[in-house]
Amino acid sequence: MIRNSLSPTLPIELVIIILQQSYYKNQKSRDPDYTTLSAAALVHPAWTDAAQALLFRHITYSKSKNFMKLHADSASMQHLLQHVRILDIGLGMPTEITPDCDIGHLPALLGRCPGLYELVLNVRSSLSFEGVTFGKMKELADSRTIRPRALNITCSPHSPIVYQLLSLFPTVRFLSVWSELSGVVPRNIKARFSLCELKMARAIPEDTLAWLLETSRDTLTILDLRDPPSRSAISILESYAPNIRSLRLMIQTSRLANFVCSCESLIELTILNLPMTVEFSRPPPSLQSLTFVNHAGSRSLMKRVIAMVLNLPNLKHLTCDEASSPMDRHFPELRIVCEERGIMLHVVNIFYAMTVEEPVAIHKFPRRRSLSSFTIMNSGGTV
Repeated sequence: MIRNSLSPTLPIELVIIILQQSYYKNQKSRDPDYTTLSAAALVHPAWTDAAQALLFRHITYSKSKNFMKLHADSASMQHLLQHVRILDIGLGMPTEITPDCDIGHLPALLGRCPGLYELVLNVRSSLSFEGVTFGKMKELADSRTIRPRALNITCSPHSPIVYQLLSLFPTVRFLSVWSELSGVVPRNIKARFSLCELKMARAIPEDTLAWLLETSRDTLTILDLRDPPSRSAISILESYAPNIRSLRLMIQTSRLANFVCSCESLIELTILNLPMTVEFSRPPPSLQSLTFVNHAGSRSLMKRVIAMVLNLPNLKHLTCDEASSPMDRHFPELRIVCEERGIMLHVVNIFYAMTVEEPVAIHKFPRRRSLSSFTIMNSGGTV
């Protein structure tokens, strides 16, 4: 009787907004709150479709085993598979411990997710697409059934799978690689993609870097380098500097400091370390958001940050590490300077702040997780 008496009292547009506000599991990740969304799907028939669409939006690695079982029943599940925007899976031999996907099954799995925006892969060993599997992947790419905009991958240093995926899907605009790439780029693979974002967790050979950026001179706006680039790599990157708007790197040499200063359009800068031996107090005046990681033992770091703030007329956001910054004796002075200049001071856990950004075109700074990315991903993410 209670169920029959229920009737929707909110327009579906408001229901969607409410569910989106409850979407994330916590403030420190991009993972969905599956528990809340599953419960919402049972509240009322009018809520079911909206909640299920959000449930299937991001398939995390922890949920991928169940998802791969569901995709096999494509006839009854296709209305849900069309909502998948982010797919996070492992490639390898499926076991009870690792819910990986057999590489031979990947083309069929991807083909049933026509709205896929971001593909996240953890590739075991030196797997690559060979023979029949490569043919199926090429057929899928040529059919344009999926047009992924973001590739997020961890693989063996010698695996060619990064190059294969980029050659198959030139629609990729946002590339994140969390492992070394020491293998030589195959000669028969041409760079037909143009990157807006390149995120590298490890240093890579100069010829590989040059290939990745070969056709991205006018499009690259986000550069994230966790390892400091070599002198030769800096030479390659210098010609891209004028268009870069968001930059994250270590400043270990004067040449790197000069590279940052040459980024004349820079709006967001994250400094992973600021060594005592390198003079760097005048970033580009266009900067609106500055983030730095405070390292224990750098006693004069806050004084140097204060000097930067005083030289940045357009700065609106300053973010520092909650683990150590407030303990610096010059931190109260930094807080006063920010208050006087109308700068928002954020004291956060830097690790989490650096892992919730989403691969979408830059609209607001500092870049953070945002519900606005839902619309971008649903529309295909044209940039």
